[in-house]
Amino acid sequence: MSDTRSATIDVHLTRAGRDSGGRFASGNPGKPPGATSRLRNQVSRLLITDFIGNHEQIMARLRADHVREYLQLMLQLMNEADPSAEGDGEAPRLNVENICTEAVARRETQRLAEEAQLEAWINEEAAQLECWEDAENEA
Repeated sequence: MSDTRSATIDVHLTRAGRDSGGRFASGNPGKPPGATSRLRNQVSRLLITDFIGNHEQIMARLRADHVREYLQLMLQLMNEADPSAEGDGEAPRLNVENICTEAVARRETQRLAEEAQLEAWINEEAAQLECWEDAENEA
Protein backbone atom coordinates (compact mmCIF):
# COMPACT_ATOMS: atom_id res chain seq x y z
CA MET A 1 0.00 0.00 0.00
CA SER A 2 2.81 2.40 0.85
CA ASP A 3 4.49 1.73 -2.53
CA THR A 4 1.33 2.75 -4.39
CA ARG A 5 1.01 5.88 -2.29
CA SER A 6 4.70 6.74 -2.84
CA ALA A 7 4.32 6.24 -6.59
CA THR A 8 1.24 8.48 -6.61
CA ILE A 9 3.14 11.22 -4.76
CA ASP A 10 6.12 10.90 -7.12
CA VAL A 11 3.88 11.20 -10.18
CA HIS A 12 2.11 14.20 -8.64
CA LEU A 13 5.41 15.94 -7.85
CA THR A 14 6.80 15.21 -11.29
CA ARG A 15 3.69 16.66 -12.89
CA ALA A 16 4.08 19.82 -10.78
CA GLY A 17 7.53 20.39 -12.27
CA ARG A 18 9.52 18.66 -9.55
CA ASP A 19 11.77 15.64 -9.62
CA SER A 20 11.29 12.45 -7.61
CA GLY A 21 13.16 14.03 -4.67
CA GLY A 22 10.71 16.94 -4.53
CA ARG A 23 13.17 19.50 -5.91
CA PHE A 24 12.29 21.76 -8.83
CA ALA A 25 13.14 20.00 -12.06
CA SER A 26 14.97 21.75 -14.89
CA GLY A 27 12.64 23.70 -17.13
CA ASN A 28 10.29 24.52 -14.23
CA PRO A 29 9.34 28.18 -14.60
CA GLY A 30 8.95 28.62 -10.83
CA LYS A 31 6.60 31.17 -9.34
CA PRO A 32 4.65 33.12 -11.97
CA PRO A 33 5.52 36.82 -12.34
CA GLY A 34 3.52 38.96 -9.93
CA ALA A 35 2.68 36.08 -7.59
CA THR A 36 3.08 36.88 -3.91
CA SER A 37 3.07 34.72 -0.84
CA ARG A 38 0.26 34.71 1.69
CA LEU A 39 2.62 35.91 4.43
CA ARG A 40 3.82 38.85 2.35
CA ASN A 41 0.20 39.86 1.68
CA GLN A 42 -0.62 39.64 5.41
CA VAL A 43 2.40 41.76 6.36
CA SER A 44 1.52 44.31 3.67
CA ARG A 45 -2.05 44.57 4.99
CA LEU A 46 -0.77 44.99 8.57
CA LEU A 47 1.62 47.76 7.54
CA ILE A 48 -1.06 49.57 5.57
CA THR A 49 -3.54 49.26 8.46
CA ASP A 50 -0.93 50.62 10.88
CA PHE A 51 -0.11 53.51 8.56
CA ILE A 52 -3.79 54.40 8.13
CA GLY A 53 -4.22 54.53 11.90
CA ASN A 54 -1.01 56.48 12.58
CA HIS A 55 -0.29 58.38 9.38
CA GLU A 56 -0.29 61.85 10.94
CA GLN A 57 2.37 60.98 13.53
CA ILE A 58 4.40 58.97 11.02
CA MET A 59 4.46 61.73 8.42
CA ALA A 60 5.25 64.43 11.00
CA ARG A 61 8.19 62.42 12.32
CA LEU A 62 9.36 61.56 8.81
CA ARG A 63 9.27 65.26 7.86
CA ALA A 64 11.09 66.34 11.03
CA ASP A 65 13.69 63.60 11.42
CA HIS A 66 14.26 62.23 7.91
CA VAL A 67 14.04 65.14 5.50
CA ARG A 68 15.95 63.44 2.68
CA GLU A 69 13.78 60.29 2.78
CA TYR A 70 10.60 62.37 3.02
CA LEU A 71 11.54 64.40 -0.05
CA GLN A 72 12.61 61.31 -1.99
CA LEU A 73 9.27 59.66 -1.18
CA MET A 74 7.42 62.80 -2.26
CA LEU A 75 9.42 62.98 -5.49
CA GLN A 76 8.81 59.30 -6.22
CA LEU A 77 5.07 59.73 -5.67
CA MET A 78 5.03 62.82 -7.88
CA ASN A 79 6.80 60.92 -10.65
CA GLU A 80 4.32 58.04 -10.36
CA ALA A 81 1.32 60.40 -10.39
CA ASP A 82 -1.20 60.12 -13.22
CA PRO A 83 0.17 62.38 -15.99
CA SER A 84 -3.33 63.04 -17.33
CA ALA A 85 -4.21 64.76 -14.04
CA GLU A 86 -1.40 67.29 -14.55
CA GLY A 87 -2.44 68.37 -18.03
CA ASP A 88 0.87 68.38 -19.92
CA GLY A 89 2.16 65.19 -18.29
CA GLU A 90 5.30 66.86 -16.93
CA ALA A 91 5.74 66.29 -13.21
CA PRO A 92 7.44 69.18 -11.41
CA ARG A 93 11.10 68.47 -10.89
CA LEU A 94 12.68 69.03 -7.50
CA ASN A 95 16.34 69.25 -6.70
CA VAL A 96 16.24 66.97 -3.67
CA GLU A 97 19.95 67.47 -2.99
CA ASN A 98 19.59 71.27 -2.68
CA ILE A 99 16.45 71.02 -0.56
CA CYS A 100 18.12 68.51 1.76
CA THR A 101 21.25 70.65 2.02
CA GLU A 102 19.13 73.69 2.92
CA ALA A 103 17.18 71.70 5.52
CA VAL A 104 20.39 70.36 7.08
CA ALA A 105 21.85 73.89 7.11
CA ARG A 106 18.73 75.22 8.87
CA ARG A 107 18.93 72.41 11.43
CA GLU A 108 22.65 73.04 12.00
CA THR A 109 22.02 76.78 12.44
CA GLN A 110 19.29 76.02 14.96
CA ARG A 111 21.56 73.57 16.79
CA LEU A 112 24.39 76.09 16.96
CA ALA A 113 22.02 78.78 18.29
CA GLU A 114 20.74 76.41 20.97
CA GLU A 115 24.32 75.45 21.83
CA ALA A 116 25.28 79.14 22.16
CA GLN A 117 22.27 79.76 24.43
CA LEU A 118 23.24 76.80 26.60
CA GLU A 119 26.86 77.97 26.79
CA ALA A 120 25.74 81.48 27.79
CA TRP A 121 23.49 80.03 30.50
CA ILE A 122 26.35 77.84 31.81
CA ASN A 123 28.68 80.87 31.91
CA GLU A 124 26.07 82.91 33.81
CA GLU A 125 25.56 80.10 36.31
CA ALA A 126 29.32 79.65 36.73
CA ALA A 127 29.78 83.40 37.31
CA GLN A 128 26.98 83.42 39.87
CA LEU A 129 28.44 80.38 41.63
CA GLU A 130 31.84 82.07 41.71
CA CYS A 131 30.29 85.17 43.30
CA TRP A 132 28.62 83.02 45.96
CA GLU A 133 31.87 81.18 46.66
CA ASP A 134 33.74 84.52 47.00
CA ALA A 135 31.07 85.86 49.36
CA GLU A 136 31.25 82.65 51.40
CA ASN A 137 35.05 82.80 51.60
CA GLU A 138 34.95 86.45 52.80
CA ALA A 139 32.50 85.62 55.57
